[in-house]
Amino acid sequence: MRRMSLADAAILALGLALTVAAWTAFAGRGAGQTAVVSADGQVVARLPLDRPARLVVPGPLGETVVEVHDGAVRFLSSPCTRQMCVHSGWLRAGGAFAACLPNRVSVRVAALDDRYDSINF
Repeated sequence: MRRMSLADAAILALGLALTVAAWTAFAGRGAGQTAVVSADGQVVARLPLDRPARLVVPGPLGETVVEVHDGAVRFLSSPCTRQMCVHSGWLRAGGAFAACLPNRVSVRVAALDDRYDSINF
């Protein structure tokens, strides 16, 4: 087994230092401040994430319930069959997004500094 050369050690140390610097610079950024709830493409509510709330949103299939608690938002219940929106869980980071496509309801977390500039599925 070959020993690590001085150049290899320097490159490894530089990479580690850059990783720590990037983590320090970006960690904690993008904390969500508001949940933007839309139905059928129209914004129906802007809920601050620092106050608990529940919102019932009507859709073509029935009522979807959105819940805000402890700085996060989630789909609590929905009349859709697969429940993908409910399984998306709590959304906290700015730019996070979940939708109930069959019921045409979506939730996006807005922040001063969104963590994501786009999301692809």
